[in-house]
Amino acid sequence: MAATAETNGSATTKAKISEIPAVAHPLAQKSTEIASNIKYHAEYNHFSPFKFELEQAYYATADSVRDRLIKRHIASLFQVHALSFSAIQHEQWNETYSHYHKVNPKQTYYLSMEYLQGRALTNAVGNLDVQDAYADALKQLGHALEDIVEQEKDAALGNGGLGRLASCFLDSMATLNLPAWGYGLRYRYGLFKQRITKAGQEEIAEEDWLEKFSPWEVVRHDVVFPICAVLYPGDATENGKLLRLKQQFFLCSASLQDIMLDLRRGKVTTMRSCGLNSPPSTIAYTNHTVLPEALEKWSKAVMWKLLPRHMEIIEEIDKRFIAMIKSTRPDLEGKLPGLRVLDNNSQKAIVRMANLCVVSSHTFADNSDFQSEWELAKLASKKRLANYIVQVTGVSIDPNSLFDIQVKRIHEYKRQLLNILGAVYRFKKLKEMSPEDRKRTTPRTIMIGGKAFATYTNAKRIVKLVNDVGAVVNNDPEVNSYLKVVFVPNYNVSVAEMLIPGSELSQHISTAGMEASGTSNMKFALNGCLIIGTLDGANVEIREEFKPDPRFEEAKQFIRSGAFGSYDYNPLESLEGNSGYGRGDYFWLVATLRATWMPKKGWTKLTSK
Repeated sequence: MAATAETNGSATTKAKISEIPAVAHPLAQKSTEIASNIKYHAEYNHFSPFKFELEQAYYATADSVRDRLIKRHIASLFQVHALSFSAIQHEQWNETYSHYHKVNPKQTYYLSMEYLQGRALTNAVGNLDVQDAYADALKQLGHALEDIVEQEKDAALGNGGLGRLASCFLDSMATLNLPAWGYGLRYRYGLFKQRITKAGQEEIAEEDWLEKFSPWEVVRHDVVFPICAVLYPGDATENGKLLRLKQQFFLCSASLQDIMLDLRRGKVTTMRSCGLNSPPSTIAYTNHTVLPEALEKWSKAVMWKLLPRHMEIIEEIDKRFIAMIKSTRPDLEGKLPGLRVLDNNSQKAIVRMANLCVVSSHTFADNSDFQSEWELAKLASKKRLANYIVQVTGVSIDPNSLFDIQVKRIHEYKRQLLNILGAVYRFKKLKEMSPEDRKRTTPRTIMIGGKAFATYTNAKRIVKLVNDVGAVVNNDPEVNSYLKVVFVPNYNVSVAEMLIPGSELSQHISTAGMEASGTSNMKFALNGCLIIGTLDGANVEIREEFKPDPRFEEAKQFIRSGAFGSYDYNPLESLEGNSGYGRGDYFWLVATLRATWMPKKGWTKLTSK
């Protein structure tokens, strides 16, 4: 069935594999039975009796794992993609649904414009606790589980933190056995593939994660209508804005129609709760950031053109809200122009979506043996990451250097610019040192990753700057043994699974007051990574929970200090005493961390707490 393959240094012959029978064993426990089930799917589902290369092995393995999901496991969370009505469907889900239909508990419906769930195969075999059994079964078939996993493309259903947070919520609700449903759009194409050249970021094509098919879907061919292909069309043009509004309307309409099926069965409407995970959040309103793109505004002309009936309702909501404020809070009348839903500016009348949401919704390690094991595990993760970096970028990095990582979407408020200016400052200082002084410094590898939206010019300039700085630093013979700068392309969940375990220092330095939540910092912290961060978003909770060493607290609490623009602020004062540069507190903090990293025992103790 398969040609000679190498697994863990031992040859597995075609003749030996042919001895494994192709038999369906959906609930197999032994690795030999699992191997038979995988071979069964290869021969009968994918008609691949003579060819069992990585691609065929992945699809057959995925089908085998899906058997277990269908046969054994109750899913209290059933994710429905509103576009195709395709989902990971479970046989016993019907029993769960019948149970909830009888008991009628309060149910949650979670709507999100994005989901970033990562690789389903890795997630499934881990949660089913069959990872070792499948690894052994695939070894019998001439493959390694690690190689099979690499064949799966990340589902391109999102862009950044919004999608990752949504998937975390789904995982959490499923783990807690909550009666919850997830709704989203099944985009065929993700944001784009990112290629880094001397000119900076190039968008060469959208990510077609469905180039062939997804073995995890059960597609309803009788009701599928492929009308939602692209994640977030560019909104720089009128047509782009219209298409994005149509996508948002489609998600809400299709989801609510599915939810309303319960009403036709006589269900009680008060036992239903909806939450929308989208920057313009509505119903159970949670807004994670005050960025302009999150506080979305739509032109009244566009709304009237596409959704005239909805505009009539919005105007009525605005009218009643004004009347309510005047009758109950006359002290706020002077602020009504900024509070109301409609801004009837003669130049450009708009609908304030955030205001509409607020008006219309409700709120709602001191063990030495452990430290040694931790240090070895961290080094192994760093070596794995170093191998990945040289494969995708061609830049060789030293696993024994301090790995300093900042990965998130490229945006001015996330301040990748501050990070790279810090690298330039470090490069300048190293160039000024003697060779003997350089040998006494901490070698450091700075990794920055993330995508800049195609129409966001300044963000794309930051990507280019990072690559330009890397080209200079990495090719300087005096410095490149002590400092490397790498831009990691095509950052997604699978890449994060390589970067985060290998991290030792992670920068979450967003402008205070603008961070949505920044939950990736929790993943870094739980992987023994120290955080440099402003007191904003989830950094606040991490600081309270981990009780950090006071040496590493950033010097200012920015909002309280007036850094957002005190009227008597003099920008020249920030340069005085700082050798002609601003942000001296940031550079000092990074230098302090580098000095602390050198005595490895102390660093390991800090990161393994």
